[in-house]
Amino acid sequence: MKPVPAEDCGASYICVMALAVKCVVERTFSGLCPGFIAKEYKGDGGFGYDPMFLLPDGRHMAELTDEEKNSISNRFMALEGLKEYLDAKKE
Repeated sequence: MKPVPAEDCGASYICVMALAVKCVVERTFSGLCPGFIAKEYKGDGGFGYDPMFLLPDGRHMAELTDEEKNSISNRFMALEGLKEYLDAKKE
């Protein structure tokens, strides 16, 4: 990967969640966190690919605080969609 320009090393964390009622999928929700594959490992936080996942702002995912990571995470976005859907169903 080193000879490949950074802009050609696009990557994304993607999460898709499904809400099923009585074994039937009612709705799906997704979240996407775009970034790039980094040329070097950086940061001590996170897990998995976080040290090599470069965000558009130049930081590696493993350099973020838990609060920062949760605010942009693919899982957070999918859960927000699910929460909004369930809140709307209550009304």
